[in-house]
Amino acid sequence: MNSTFNLKKKLPIIIFVVVSLYAAVFATFMVVAGILPSRIYNNERYLARTDATANKVQYKRTVQDDGVVTVTCGRMTGTDVVWEYKSDGDMTLQMHYTFQVTSGKAKLILVNPDKTVTTLVELDSAAAADSQIKHPDTSDNTAAQETESTMDLELKQGNSQIKIVCGKGTSFSLRFYLNGL
Repeated sequence: MNSTFNLKKKLPIIIFVVVSLYAAVFATFMVVAGILPSRIYNNERYLARTDATANKVQYKRTVQDDGVVTVTCGRMTGTDVVWEYKSDGDMTLQMHYTFQVTSGKAKLILVNPDKTVTTLVELDSAAAADSQIKHPDTSDNTAAQETESTMDLELKQGNSQIKIVCGKGTSFSLRFYLNGL
């Protein structure tokens, strides 16, 4: 009977400790998941890593048979690999793209095998708001920035990646293809 009484006294303490540990692990995860992706936007050492860290909402990436890559996202913070290629030697490819940021800021970067990071294009909807560029497809006349262009990509021998890097809560659409593969 005495051992049952001791267990009843210790049970609330045990439950409190287990719940507290769970809450601490959950809080740590939420802080890392929420803060880390927003701090990597300008950290080239982190961006050069081969992995991706992003919080994404309504994210969709498709690759068509002809090689056209389309990525749309309702809201993203962090980085994601949108294209990867392993080259047997140094080469130049031509990339044609259409890139639009309707809120937040985003950039496309090229990460070469030697971990050098090159910013290919960067857009910021705040800059669009400052210059009075408005998004025609929104009823609230939200500021947007869009660009369409063609550029040469210098790839080194090895594994190269194109990544999308987004500031906190960025909404964007991207469409690109590469000639020369």
